Amino acid sequence: GLLNTTSYVVSNVNADVAGTSYSATPGKTQQTIAKVDLTAGNRDIVVSGFTLTRSGSNDLVKKFANVNVFKNGVKVAAGTVTSDKLSVTGLSTNLAAGNFQSFEVKADILVDGTSSAPLQLKIDSTSDVSAKEVATGYATQTITNNTLGTVTFNSVDVTYTKQSTRNETIAPGASNVTLFDAKVTSNVALNVRKLVITSTAANNANSGVTSFANNQLSVKVNGSEVATIT
Repeated sequence: GLLNTTSYVVSNVNADVAGTSYSATPGKTQQTIAKVDLTAGNRDIVVSGFTLTRSGSNDLVKKFANVNVFKNGVKVAAGTVTSDKLSVTGLSTNLAAGNFQSFEVKADILVDGTSSAPLQLKIDSTSDVSAKEVATGYATQTITNNTLGTVTFNSVDVTYTKQSTRNETIAPGASNVTLFDAKVTSNVALNVRKLVITSTAANNANSGVTSFANNQLSVKVNGSEVATIT
């Protein structure tokens, strides 16, 4: 007798990194680094995860920590980071046929002393989205459009605050007089290598402050002398 066979074509899921650019500042937490848009094909599907791959040579472990994924503003999963990939599992998101869902990826931004170059993230292969058909349990096929999301890195935020703002009258021969008081703060550890302070008289002419202080100016940090000024 004849054996009739039929072929079955599984549904697909369209994956897009949206080609969006994001700006991130080292030391800041939960900044958006990517947006992943997923669209179901001709059948209902459930999405369990996705993987983003870097384009270039940046080490993602040195860039990102505490990666989280948000859907409609609500955290739905956490991500893991390797040198070249960012992987997300546990989404458990149902998409009806033809429906769309956007996922926002956020991370704490680390201080990477090896590179400040921009990096790009992409859905690299057809296996980088994990999804199944609801009715059959078959794994879907992934269609990517090869777009790249870009992350650029700002400089570390450093805040300078002048704390001595009043005028003072100083008696000749006085010692240990504070001429200038300021505070430098940052949300990450850093080394302050140089600070330029310009002195001016009331008429904006140079005040000759080093001569005024008999060439005995010093810089103190938290009460301890760290440098002298000549």
